[in-house]
Amino acid sequence: MACVYGNREIYGIVYDAETGAAVVGARLRIGAIDGQCVPGTPDQRTGPRGTYATVIADAGHGDGRYTFQVTADGYQSCMGEQVEFPHPHGDKVHRSFTLRRG
Repeated sequence: MACVYGNREIYGIVYDAETGAAVVGARLRIGAIDGQCVPGTPDQRTGPRGTYATVIADAGHGDGRYTFQVTADGYQSCMGEQVEFPHPHGDKVHRSFTLRRG
């Protein structure tokens, strides 16, 4: 299977549920669960503004469900959230996460 990455993307911000502040350094693991190509950056940390982004393979090899695991020190984990491609919002899909302190 040849994975070709064009302009499909999932991006967002990880927030603190209580304060609304960005969570810097949160770890995101993004998996492909329907046999499609893995995301361009399947294991990453949020940047100084709490942001993340990953490219998704073009139609054919990138269609399917992607599942997220979001963790950060001092917070409860967020697991099992999914984004599916093709997506009704098009090739660029915003998916942010809110983490509760724990």
